[in-house]
Amino acid sequence: MPSCSDCCAFVLAIPVGLLWIVLSLGVLLPIVLAILIVSLVFTLVGLFLSCICVEGVAKGNGSDSEEENNRNARAQRTSSQESRNRNAVTPPSTQRPTENRSNGTTRQQRSVPSANNTPVAQQPTPTTNRTPAQTSAPTPTNAHRTATITPPASPKENVVIDMPPLTAPSAPPVPLATPPPAITVGISHNGFAYGDLVKATGKFSDENFLGEGGMASVHKGTLADGKEVAVKQLKIPDSKWGEREFAAEVGVLSRVNHRHLVQLIGCCTTKGKRALVCEYVPNKTLEFHLHGENQHVLDWPTRLKISLGAARGLAYLHEECESQPRIVHRDIKAANILIDNSFDAKVADFGLAKFLPAGDTHIYATYILGTHGYIAPEYANTGELREESDTYSFGVVLLELITGKKPIICDVALTGSQHMESLVDWARLPLAEALLDDGNYDALVDPRLENNYDRGEMRRMVA
Repeated sequence: MPSCSDCCAFVLAIPVGLLWIVLSLGVLLPIVLAILIVSLVFTLVGLFLSCICVEGVAKGNGSDSEEENNRNARAQRTSSQESRNRNAVTPPSTQRPTENRSNGTTRQQRSVPSANNTPVAQQPTPTTNRTPAQTSAPTPTNAHRTATITPPASPKENVVIDMPPLTAPSAPPVPLATPPPAITVGISHNGFAYGDLVKATGKFSDENFLGEGGMASVHKGTLADGKEVAVKQLKIPDSKWGEREFAAEVGVLSRVNHRHLVQLIGCCTTKGKRALVCEYVPNKTLEFHLHGENQHVLDWPTRLKISLGAARGLAYLHEECESQPRIVHRDIKAANILIDNSFDAKVADFGLAKFLPAGDTHIYATYILGTHGYIAPEYANTGELREESDTYSFGVVLLELITGKKPIICDVALTGSQHMESLVDWARLPLAEALLDDGNYDALVDPRLENNYDRGEMRRMVA
């Protein structure tokens, strides 16, 4: 390639040659000088452009050469790094097991399938503990992940890579909250076989018959140990209402323990039979003593004793019962107040009872259940059931004890027509007269008492 000096010599030779030709031809001097100056200017411009072109070409060639040198250098560095990596791999015979420094245990190796899709069997490695501090230290999640590569002995062998799994340490399972134990107050309850109850009641004979209601019949029974009991058997065990009453009565009686409430001894639920075994109260019911034919008239102290006993049992259900929630009996009446030989009262028959949740003043019943003449008006009209519903029913019982009349009074006119009136409505007038007549309750009190009653006690009862 011609250098810059060669180009300049060639360019200067052209005007010099032209000058020699012009002088030899004898042209005028001004013309010669003008031509010489123009030739010199063009020569200098050409010289400058030639130098620029030469330098650009030289720079281009140098850049290509430098890029090629850089590529060669990078290739050499890559080759050196690969060579160092190959030299740094530990042979299989001297490879040490990978240690888990966080918990002192050796991790299991995971096999990586080779070209022939044959996995390498997982082999446990011995455990090596560094220091006690390293053993007890917690393992950070996804931190300092290491990989140990075991080089194959031959190109056909598999590569085993030990990598810790990217899983967070699992939290200990939270134990499920155990439900609170059922509240059981009172005596322990036994399960009876139906055959034992058949034997105890003499095959539910008429001689042992005590009474019956809409859903159950009651018979007296004697157990093998000689204890007398009352066996209440459902008439239709598979009926909807029968099952509900049975469950309600078992639920209530198993939670209560009071001397003025009938106690549950056990129950029977075998062979499709449903029966309750309760304590036997021998002296029948308050209804029998008040309204039974040819019965001895209860004197005033006995009536007062019965009313106080029933009131204490009812107060236990509403306020003093150790079980929660509170209990609404829903069927307080003279037929459900049993009398023992000492004429102490015991409230019985909890088949319609309802539990009143703590903090609630009332609940709404889907069905209006109870006995006509004893049902509270607000409960009958709206289905609103509360403790006061039992209080109203107990007030009707007190009116029965005072007046000796039934809750529904049926008068037969001379024409033969019947006039029915509730005891509550009938008692309004004599009660108002007694309050106005300075405590004269003679028109209200049962005439069979022959006015043998304490007026102060009567005043407290009717208040």
